[in-house]
Amino acid sequence: MENDEFIWKLYHILNRTKQLDLASLVVEKHKNHIYVELMSGEKFCLTIEETDKVF
Repeated sequence: MENDEFIWKLYHILNRTKQLDLASLVVEKHKNHIYVELMSGEKFCLTIEETDKVF
């Protein structure tokens, strides 16, 4: 799965399930970062990278 496809699927899952109260979600074009801000004011940066690690 391409990173862009994964990012948008993740966004739609988070938005649809309302598990997180998203204030904003920004995806940097041609990069592997997702910036998320919650309604509480907390901010996160997620880095997307394909891996073969077991977890």
